[in-house]
Amino acid sequence: MSSDKIIEVTNVSKTYTLYDKPTDRIAELFFRTKKGKKVASLKNVSFHVNKGETVGIVGRNGAGKSTILQIIAGTLSPTTGSVKIKGRVVALLELGAGFNMEFSGEENVFLYGSILGLSKEEIKQRYQQILDFAEIGEFIRYPVKTYSSGMFVRLAFAVAINVSPEVLIIDEALSVGDVQFQHKCMAKLRELQSNGCTILFVSHDIDSVKSLCDSAILLNKGEVHSQGTADEIANNYIELIHQEQLDKRKQIQDNVGSLYEVTNKSLDWTAESFIGSERHGLGEAKIVKLLLEDANGRALDNIVYAEKLNVKFLVEYFMDISTEINVGLLFKDDKGIDILGDDSWNHKVLLPSAKQGSRFVLNFDFPNFYLKPGTYSITVALGAMSEDKATWNEYYYDWIDRAKILTIRTKEDVRVWSKVLLPAKITLD
Repeated sequence: MSSDKIIEVTNVSKTYTLYDKPTDRIAELFFRTKKGKKVASLKNVSFHVNKGETVGIVGRNGAGKSTILQIIAGTLSPTTGSVKIKGRVVALLELGAGFNMEFSGEENVFLYGSILGLSKEEIKQRYQQILDFAEIGEFIRYPVKTYSSGMFVRLAFAVAINVSPEVLIIDEALSVGDVQFQHKCMAKLRELQSNGCTILFVSHDIDSVKSLCDSAILLNKGEVHSQGTADEIANNYIELIHQEQLDKRKQIQDNVGSLYEVTNKSLDWTAESFIGSERHGLGEAKIVKLLLEDANGRALDNIVYAEKLNVKFLVEYFMDISTEINVGLLFKDDKGIDILGDDSWNHKVLLPSAKQGSRFVLNFDFPNFYLKPGTYSITVALGAMSEDKATWNEYYYDWIDRAKILTIRTKEDVRVWSKVLLPAKITLD
C-alpha cells in the first residue's frame, strides 16, 4: 500500500452559531449585540488517509462524523483548518443528493454522472453497467420521487461506483438497501479496494468497519478520541459507550477486590486477572473466572477439530442485581473478525436477579463442528436485560475482549477450507 497522502485533514474545526429566535440573528447583525450561542461540531480534527487505504470513522450520534465527511467532500466549509485531497472524489453523503426529484431515473443518471465529472459520452458508455447494478427495472423511466429509499440508494450507488472514483466517501448510505444489495455493495467495494481506490467509510455497523477497513478513527464530541486498527477502534467505541453509562451512574461502587465465602467447594473462585484482555463494564456483576474444559472436565487451551468444548462462566454479584442477566460468548479469528457467537437468552437461560455476594456457574457446552483449525480469541459479556426481557439494555455489567485464546488443531480426516465448516448432512439420491 502506498504511503502517499490522498486525504490530509489538518486542525479542522467547525463552529455553528445558534439563536433562540430568528430576531436574535437580526439583532446581532445590525446592533452588534451577542445573541447567538457558539456550538463546536468539530475541534481541531487531524488525520490523513494514504493512497489505496480504507479508513472507517465511527462515533456516537453528534460526534461530528457527517460534518467531517461533508468538509472533506467540499459540501461544507470548515471554520478553521484545511483539507487537501487528490484525485477524483465521489461522495455518497446523503440519500439522493444531486438528484432532481422530478426527473426520471434515466435523466438523473446523466445529471448525477455529470455532477461527478463524467461527460455525456462517458455516461452513455457506462449506462448499461449502471442499470445492471441498480436492478430497478422499468422504474428507470419513472420520476425518482416515486422511488422507495432502497431504489434511491441503489441508483445513486450504481452511478457513483461506475465513475471509477479515486476517492470514495460513504456515509451510512449502504444501510438503506436490502440485505442482498448490501452484500452486492460490499463485494463492489472490495473490487474497488483491489483496484487501489481510497475509501473513507462511516458506519454504525462495527462488523462492517472491522471487515472492510484497514484502520479506523473514533470521534467523540467533535474530537479525535483515538486512531488505530479497525479492531482496536471497535473495542474503544464499545468501551466509550460503557464509560458513558458509568458516568451516569457514579453512585455505583466497583468492589473489584471483594471476595465472598466460597459456596461451591469444588471450584476455585480466586479472581482471574485476564492478562492481555481489554475489560469494561459497570462492575455490579463480574465474570470472576472463565474455564475452557474438554468432555471430561479437564482444563485446556487447545482442542482437536470436532472435539467437545465447554466454556464455563464463574459469575459473582458485587452489588444487589435487580435485573436478569444475559451471558454472551463470541469467537473471533486472528484478524479480529467475529466468527461464531451465542448468548444465554437464545436458550432461555438468564442469570436471576439476586443479592450482593451471589454466585452462579453457567456453561456453554457444544461440540466444535464449526471453527476450522487455527487460533481464536474469546470475548465474553454480562448484559443487563430490559424489563420486557426481549433485548439487552444499553449497558453491560462486564465485557472482556480476548478473555482466552483457543487453538483448534487439525483432524486428519477433515478438510476445512472456509472460515467455518457447514454442518451439513450430505446424501446421494
